[in-house]
Amino acid sequence: MRSLNGVQNLTNLKFLIIDNSMHFESLSELPSSLTRLEILYCESLEVLPDLSSLYNLVSLTLKTCTNLRKIEGLPSSLVSVVVNFDSRENLDDASLELLEGYDFF
Repeated sequence: MRSLNGVQNLTNLKFLIIDNSMHFESLSELPSSLTRLEILYCESLEVLPDLSSLYNLVSLTLKTCTNLRKIEGLPSSLVSVVVNFDSRENLDDASLELLEGYDFF
């Protein structure tokens, strides 16, 4: 799986966990009903698209996304953002600024 298409049509989706998808490269539009997003061990993902329109999203976890270079935007609704060192190691400065005040492990 290289991308996640059609998920925006799941209008009641609350939780989305993408786990251990080595070839996952892009994230398409997500439903605004989403409250929790976890992306785990997706080593091919380079850009996390702008999530600022996900006004219900309160929790974001990025773990071992070793090629992640850019986070384009985060919603103000976020309460918890957890990013492990492997996932933030290659992020650009603007992305690191978006993550200020959140937890790293």
